[in-house]
Amino acid sequence: MASTHDSQVYKLKNGRWAYRFCISVNGKKIAKRGKTDSEGNPLQSKSDAIKARKKAIKLTQMAPLLPDKKPDIEKRTVREVFKEYCEKGRADRAYQTIRKQDSIWENHLDSEFGDCVIDEIPVSEVNDYLALLYYGNLPSVFIKYYPSYANDLMTVTELARILWIK
Repeated sequence: MASTHDSQVYKLKNGRWAYRFCISVNGKKIAKRGKTDSEGNPLQSKSDAIKARKKAIKLTQMAPLLPDKKPDIEKRTVREVFKEYCEKGRADRAYQTIRKQDSIWENHLDSEFGDCVIDEIPVSEVNDYLALLYYGNLPSVFIKYYPSYANDLMTVTELARILWIK
């Protein structure tokens, strides 16, 4: 009969080893499996699998105590992201859509948000700008013919936050 510490260690069809465990951390049940050690090497023996399992259990138990590691994100300006969007992200758009986006960028967004770093633009600033556009000094013709202006602005800022930021 298997002992307690190796009952969740098993041999795979390819001859290598794997482990599994299920523990409770802060009242939540966490189940994990592994075929590699903490460095990504495959487990060649049963003793390697037992050691890797113990280490994985320790890391899982310590995870709530460790600070969240934020990924290193390159700080980019809205202008850089818009340029990249123009090069890579709008090839399938209609010609008039591209013209409208360019016009909105050149006439409004570039001067307002072009030099701003994406991560440093608060949502309240974007909302204030949109409120100014809707209720401010824009001619009604602009709002009538460009109702998607707010959507285009949000698209640019959301693209900046989601897409090619590395």
